[in-house]
Amino acid sequence: MIQRKIYPNVVTYSTLIEGYCLQGRMDEARKAFGQVVESGLQHNIGTYNTLINGYCKIKEMDEAMDLFCEIPQKGFHPDVITYTTMLQGLFLVDRCSAALKLFQKMLVAGNKPDYYTSCVLLDGLCDNGLVEEAMSVYHQLLNRNRNGSHVYGTIIIDRLCKLGRLNVARDLFNDLISKGRHPNVYTYTAIINGLCREGLIDEALELLRKIERNDCLPNTVTYNVILLERENVMRQI
Repeated sequence: MIQRKIYPNVVTYSTLIEGYCLQGRMDEARKAFGQVVESGLQHNIGTYNTLINGYCKIKEMDEAMDLFCEIPQKGFHPDVITYTTMLQGLFLVDRCSAALKLFQKMLVAGNKPDYYTSCVLLDGLCDNGLVEEAMSVYHQLLNRNRNGSHVYGTIIIDRLCKLGRLNVARDLFNDLISKGRHPNVYTYTAIINGLCREGLIDEALELLRKIERNDCLPNTVTYNVILLERENVMRQI
């Protein structure tokens, strides 16, 4: 391109940086990042997000944090992607306390967590056994977005079931119903899956019938969860 006097723009450099990051070639990615300014161009939040993601993937969180702190110094503002990427990286290296502080900073900055941010937060906390902290974040997300009850409820119920915390998941599920936040098919499927994991097939079947009475039609995944459990039971007889 350069030999033909077709000069790269910021999008070209971002693509080049991302390619190096995907291969773990961070020295070359950082060099390409520096060439943006050397070429007379200006960085944008996208180039920062790309390089930060590269460092997070290889668990070099000090480098990622340095870049994150540099963003406002360059006149930019971290966006939801920036915060979510940093959260995922911090959980990856078990820095849960730092992740929670960053989440609070995200909220103060006015960045609204999206579905993926919520997944990263609740997954990261549950994977590290911080169930109480996960529940606290769940309620905080819910208080900020009442319309997100289905999304947040499904995520936390699913994670709790996978951790073997069925009683907590069941209480949360019943709490949703008691407060008039009718679960959708994905929430029902998550709790049914948890019941099946614990061998409570009769309770799972009763919940399946309740779905139909509530005009919330089961989907293929819902039926597959129960069929697989019944098959496992039959195999053991």
